[in-house]
Amino acid sequence: ESGKKQKPKRAAPEPEEREPETRDGAKIRQALMGLLSGAADHLEADLGNLRRVVAAIPVRLVSVHHGRARYRDERLDGAASGEVSDFNARIERSAKDGMFTIALDFDVPGRKVDNRISGRVDPKTGDTHLSVHLDRLPLAPYAALAPAALTIHGDSAIHDTRLLVRYDAAGRKIGIDGKAAVRRIDFAAPRVSRHLIADLSASVTGKVQLDLARELLSFDEGELAIGKLRVRADGAISKYRSAPVFDLHIKVPTVDCQDTVDALVPPFAPMLTGMQCSGTMSFRVELSLDTADMASLKFEFDPVLRNIKVRSLGRYIDFDVLNMPFEHHARQVDDTLYTFIIGPGSERWVELEQISEYLSKVVFTTEDGTFHTHNGFSLNQIRRAMVANLQRGRFVRGASTISQQLIKNLFFVEREKTLSRKVQEAVITWEMERTLEKEQLLALYFNIIEFGPHIYGIRAAANHYFNREPKDLTLLQCLWLGSIVPGPRMWYHHFTEGKISENRRKHLCWIADVMVKREKITAGERARLGDCQVVFGGAKDGSEAPNSVDPGVGLGHEEAWMGEPGATPPAVPPPSKLDAPGVDDDDQP
Repeated sequence: ESGKKQKPKRAAPEPEEREPETRDGAKIRQALMGLLSGAADHLEADLGNLRRVVAAIPVRLVSVHHGRARYRDERLDGAASGEVSDFNARIERSAKDGMFTIALDFDVPGRKVDNRISGRVDPKTGDTHLSVHLDRLPLAPYAALAPAALTIHGDSAIHDTRLLVRYDAAGRKIGIDGKAAVRRIDFAAPRVSRHLIADLSASVTGKVQLDLARELLSFDEGELAIGKLRVRADGAISKYRSAPVFDLHIKVPTVDCQDTVDALVPPFAPMLTGMQCSGTMSFRVELSLDTADMASLKFEFDPVLRNIKVRSLGRYIDFDVLNMPFEHHARQVDDTLYTFIIGPGSERWVELEQISEYLSKVVFTTEDGTFHTHNGFSLNQIRRAMVANLQRGRFVRGASTISQQLIKNLFFVEREKTLSRKVQEAVITWEMERTLEKEQLLALYFNIIEFGPHIYGIRAAANHYFNREPKDLTLLQCLWLGSIVPGPRMWYHHFTEGKISENRRKHLCWIADVMVKREKITAGERARLGDCQVVFGGAKDGSEAPNSVDPGVGLGHEEAWMGEPGATPPAVPPPSKLDAPGVDDDDQP
């Protein structure tokens, strides 16, 4: 406020200088405990409320024929309201034992259906037994009561549903088994997809048992069906009030490749719209975790692909474009797009043999040590990243290989973490690994990744930071450039200040020591690095080979920037495809 002395703002500490974080997984453990125990408590409370409501009914019989009910929920925006018509209800208390029986049925105009809910509630013990039988129940009358994530259409419906719900109050056990199906709903889940999952029809079967006394949630014979795709699951979650323990088993039985595509595209995977493939596939996933020790994580993924042939990845993905100059687009922090021309034959392009071999050795140490042997993915790297992120309670380590990072940069511009993007990225990565040579992938990677604000590709980076051509970069310069790949904007202040921090210098020396152990550089090359103090601007830094020739002046900073960011288009295009939907995940290239 005016007239009051303002306290000076304390500058945020540099990322490498922050106070040490706890790494015991406490944040994730507490969050899971709150979520699971809270849900269990609410469910038990709701069943207790049902018992009390039924026990409070003052008459032996309540009967409604061709009923009509209107409701209005002022908690929702616009005071949502609706009407349920043509239902019959009967609630009766037994004179012999006081047991309440409940019977509800719902008619559908113009259709002969069997929609009924029946059961009994013991007001003395609280034991409850309910049976749900729905042939076809339109959801439109209940739209205002649906969760905010769901959008109900005029023909949205629950159908082919048979459920049994049992509550043993003394044993504190809740059981649900049967099947349920829903037709034509829209589903919004930002963690699943940045796009609305529209026109979803799915069914689920299985058995769920919640033992409140033993803190055990188990599910058996579970199956989710979307189109011809089946996902089967069983497992258990125990000790959910103290330190949840997970044991999950997921299996996708053999299914045609095209049937999988038809089930998931485009609602879940819009970037693959129009994909055509043949062959069959199946998957098995085993996951176990004791959250008392996040390092206990066990993760196994076993895909079986038989005669898979991808005829087309759809309208948005064309690898042939990458063999010639193409437009590349990068989203900036101000939400604009920075667009430039890259690809073989373009002004920015640098052939792999014209890039210092030290840069490859650094990124194979820091980013992807099995680049030449994996098929696009590293299960060990995925597990290590999962453990690190669980221990810290936030995203601190990515599991993407160089191939996955390349796909993300080429085709997914928007920065967000979604399951949809990960699945699409995996499909495109797998096919690109089968289509292009490793050297092509690496050359593309070095030519498009970000090295700082508006600094994309190794030619721009070498000239901007060191006033050199990529082939003339020293080992120390490559150490710096390779080390900033996960967060180039985070470390850019070192360049503007003209000197790297002490912690960063130690980090570069640590990388160099690892490279010696892995025989990527010699002890002599490590010795020439000295204390790893980076010299910006192009002067010799001591890591050059003896009797090396001064490379001279490069293009200079002005040309290294290569233009200004372009305006934001209505959609984010992949290379030369100007109408593709964009999805992406995090700040790491």
